Amino acid sequence: MTGTQVLSIRLPAEVAEALAEKARPRAVSEYASDVLTKASGVTNTPPDKAFRAFKDELVAWVAARYSPRSFPRDVTLKAFEMAAGSAKLRRLHRAAMRGDDGQPNKYRRADLHRQTGQAIQRILRAEVNGRSDPLDGSAFIKSFTYLLPA
Repeated sequence: MTGTQVLSIRLPAEVAEALAEKARPRAVSEYASDVLTKASGVTNTPPDKAFRAFKDELVAWVAARYSPRSFPRDVTLKAFEMAAGSAKLRRLHRAAMRGDDGQPNKYRRADLHRQTGQAIQRILRAEVNGRSDPLDGSAFIKSFTYLLPA
């Protein structure tokens, strides 16, 4: 996302474990970012909220339909195809891709797609098994990673 910084903090082991448990199925860093953002009183910009909402919706869709032991290799493609067919998710996708100037930003799009794919991989505890060939220009995504159960 735009305007982010990477910080490293030391936590007692029991705090880190509790944080990891509360974060599931999301990444600890995403959960911690949300908690710290709320605690700071800073509100996310609309594109950042749309970014998170889009990613969370796709991950929830995948988690509701597939288990870490059984899912198609092209599960990421299937999730994005579902999003392409949903008016709500298309709106979130457009909003999430807006740059600071309000215009579509190809870097935010790439970041959104990469982070969403990684989140799907995490929720399924999957291993990467290759990359698709580039999809045609009408596809919602340009390519995707094939996944296999770990």
